[in-house]
Amino acid sequence: MTSIIIYDEDTKDRTGIKWLLENSAIEIDKIEEAKNSHELITKLTRMDDNKLCIIFNPFTLTETELTHISNTKIKNNYIKLIAISQLEGIEDFKKILHLELFDHIKKPPDPNQVLTSISSAFHKLDKQIKFKKSKEVFLINYHTSFDFVYNLIFSNFNSIKQIYEYAQALGFQLLPNLAIVADIDNFYYKTKNTSEQFKFKFRNKIFHQVEKIIAPYKGSAAAPLGKEKIVILTSLPVCKDNEEFSVNCLTLTEKLQKRIAQNTDCTLTIGVGKQQDTRNLHLSYQEAVSASEHKFFKGNNQVLFYHQETPLSKTLPYQDYELETIVLDKIKLGDLSEALNAFEHLFGKCFYSVNTKPWLLKIKTIQFITTIMRVAAEKGVDSEIVFNFNAKWTYDIIESDYISDLKIIIEKAIEDAINYVSQGKNQQNSRVIKRACKYIDYNYNKNISLNDIAEVVCLNPYYISHIFKKEIGISFIEYLTYKRMQKAKYLLLDTNETISEIAIRVGYSDPNYFSRVFKKYFGSPPSNFRK
Repeated sequence: MTSIIIYDEDTKDRTGIKWLLENSAIEIDKIEEAKNSHELITKLTRMDDNKLCIIFNPFTLTETELTHISNTKIKNNYIKLIAISQLEGIEDFKKILHLELFDHIKKPPDPNQVLTSISSAFHKLDKQIKFKKSKEVFLINYHTSFDFVYNLIFSNFNSIKQIYEYAQALGFQLLPNLAIVADIDNFYYKTKNTSEQFKFKFRNKIFHQVEKIIAPYKGSAAAPLGKEKIVILTSLPVCKDNEEFSVNCLTLTEKLQKRIAQNTDCTLTIGVGKQQDTRNLHLSYQEAVSASEHKFFKGNNQVLFYHQETPLSKTLPYQDYELETIVLDKIKLGDLSEALNAFEHLFGKCFYSVNTKPWLLKIKTIQFITTIMRVAAEKGVDSEIVFNFNAKWTYDIIESDYISDLKIIIEKAIEDAINYVSQGKNQQNSRVIKRACKYIDYNYNKNISLNDIAEVVCLNPYYISHIFKKEIGISFIEYLTYKRMQKAKYLLLDTNETISEIAIRVGYSDPNYFSRVFKKYFGSPPSNFRK
């Protein structure tokens, strides 16, 4: 059911919009009017999950009323808000943001723009409802089968008899005896910055391919596990020989990998358990998950057997404080090349060479990046930049699939930290040189030196000399001479003062030396310049 509420205290505006809608090609089941905020909120609150589009002028509403409408919109995702109004100032703009409008149309409204906006809103609502229905159908169709898989891998059945009865009800001819876990490689990066709807469809596309492959295998079932994993239970001949067992498994796992690669733009990394017993499928599942963790070190598109992999340690990885200190010192100095070179040694020793659970390495990475940014903060980088930087990388670290991802993230963190430190240093240098130039501008007629400048800005004379040339493009003495010569030129042309008097006024106690400097600067002595 499509319905619209038109809210406006101006009867003429409401009637005009209503007439426009009634005479348009848009199919609308119900058009209501609300002449005041009380009517609007009452009608809005009473609406069910049917799609609803509201058109109103928001700036006559109080903050309380706006909050009420916003909360109602959150509860009912099938509401789209379109405002027709003039933005009179920042407060109006804040109200627009608060309501999360689908569209905003300026007064007086263009009829075509109004109709286009409403059509777009209804089209968006149609897509939302269709997605909701397809998701509901999917969940209904697979609920029983999924329950069977989940109950097996989480050991919720009380007896083999209960498992057998459940399997019979589902039409299983054999009981599954082995658990396999398929990881969708690079799922996070392939679906990053996409909607939950896109992630759901992406995962289901792969899941349906898996279902088609395992369909001929009696005693097989699959279920999604989180966003990027699929658990597969299958029935294979029990083998005590590990080599024979691996060959039997590869027939299925290679089919899975080949089919997914051919029909999607993804690859699968598959972990295979060791236990081959229906009663111990929960253990087989745990083994499969444990085997698939080795993907973090070995890369994607792998088949990993639990019996072939060394169990990963749950202890914290080795920490080399000496190497870490070298990396941090290079960051402080702004030496990117040396910092990355030192980090290469650190990563090889404390990340690559350890046999540790991935989540522990991720924690170590977060800790190290936090330390890097603390160093940046100590060098003057703004605390807000540091906070946003840490937040930016944390989720990528948590969701990373491979140890190489962590290396790339830390290297980027080092580079960014050095850039932030460098920017902060450049800004600081710029402020220092401005103070130095200001001091020269006011004191050029005195016998000032680089030491005087250094004392004023509280820095080393050598460092001041270096950054002065870098920031201004000329040396301290060249800048001082420039200021003195410009003043001398003005005094020669606009006053009757003697050359000796002018020399003293611009900071030269020796008139002859002043004349030599002036001639070198302008190409002629002061006496000729005045003529």
